[in-house]
Amino acid sequence: MGMRQIKTTQSVCFECGRAVPALLFESDGKVFMQKECPLHGQRTGLVSGDADWYHRTMSFASPATAPKERMTTQVDGCPLDCGFCTAHQQRMYLPVVSITSACNLDCPVCYTLNRRQDSFFMAKDEFARILEVIHRHDPNMQIINFTGGEPTLHPQFCELVEMCRQAGIHRITVSTNGLRLREDPELLSRLAELEARIVLSFNSFHEQPYRVSAGRNLLDEKLEILRLLDEHKLTTTLLTVVMAGVNDTEIGEIVRYVLESDFIVSSQIHTVTYTGQARTVFDRSTRLTTPDIIAAIAADNREIAQEDFMPSPCAHPLCYSQCYLLKLDAGQTVPLRRFLSSERMWHLLEGSFYMEPTLQTEEILGDAVNEMWGRADPTKLDHQVLAALRRLLRALYPSAPISYQARQKIAEHQIKTIYISSHMDDENFDLERIASCCVSVPAADGRLIPTCAYNNIYRQRDTRFHTAH
Repeated sequence: MGMRQIKTTQSVCFECGRAVPALLFESDGKVFMQKECPLHGQRTGLVSGDADWYHRTMSFASPATAPKERMTTQVDGCPLDCGFCTAHQQRMYLPVVSITSACNLDCPVCYTLNRRQDSFFMAKDEFARILEVIHRHDPNMQIINFTGGEPTLHPQFCELVEMCRQAGIHRITVSTNGLRLREDPELLSRLAELEARIVLSFNSFHEQPYRVSAGRNLLDEKLEILRLLDEHKLTTTLLTVVMAGVNDTEIGEIVRYVLESDFIVSSQIHTVTYTGQARTVFDRSTRLTTPDIIAAIAADNREIAQEDFMPSPCAHPLCYSQCYLLKLDAGQTVPLRRFLSSERMWHLLEGSFYMEPTLQTEEILGDAVNEMWGRADPTKLDHQVLAALRRLLRALYPSAPISYQARQKIAEHQIKTIYISSHMDDENFDLERIASCCVSVPAADGRLIPTCAYNNIYRQRDTRFHTAH
């Protein structure tokens, strides 16, 4: 099969970072990006392992919500003027804050840059200014993600979490390797009191994938951390970086474990990204794309199909794919797209990075109940879904009002989620996706930098994380 052009776009050179024209094309049932720098030549990178999936997914594009503020103007061109600049189309839905460059691991697959010597630890007053920036862009922001380095190594970590609570942010997620939680029971207990959500890196149920991805076998430690998180009833997400030839045969198994574990609310699967430490040391033949991951999930989980996934209405269609599954009374799960139309799912997810138990959610799920109730010939599955939905609605919206945080906790434990995140690197970097990015790194000076722009360009210029420009 020959090459078929899909579109032209702008990318960056894999060597010098300058903006260069790029071509997206279809060949042999896959989608690729080809670009050429006048100084460093041509490079081709894989965008999607399934061209049909690519075209279907791109049809989901939705209107963006413009950012409230523009901190920078275009001088050198996207992505060199981030802040947001005047070219950015989407507001921030998820702030990601790197509070330290310190890490207690040295993982070859890490998409960030860590420093064991002279590590940076964000001061409380700088973090306070970042919270002000977040609320200036969205006074109702209810979510923040702590990352690093390893955020739990910050000597004032719990105080920073408390500051989020005081600022009215309730969905506080902590991206962590978990080793500090295993070593410090008091920290684990305190995070449980603060109702922080743990996003635990977990790449395998076997030893060898950890040796490849983390540089040493972490399996026993990871299993012990899972036991502790369950014991302390900490709401948990498993974050899995998937790599061809390393742990790709386990994708379905990890998702099944998430669906069967009460304390784990979601599976967050990342395609391997060659930025940070992985840019120069990790084998690039390990790249998988979103449709490859969906196919692996469906192969090992009969209740899940490719059609049960859809992109986030808040981002570029290629960046995030998600599947929400309702827990039935018998313990099984069923994808929401089996009883909610694409339009209703779109409305259910619009306006927030994750599904939220709002009044609109009550209305949409209530309409689904009424439709099932009125069917002339309901199936056994219809009856099971109807019973689970009615139970969920009674718990979320009882006659005596409950707090929004309580509704959040009920919802995320009764509706499991599989998120697939496809971040970009120097082979598939697309400025169209950057302009639509809804996940940003906020700075104390007021700038908001899209995460893929930060990981590919700005982090390497930040001497707190990297010693060389």
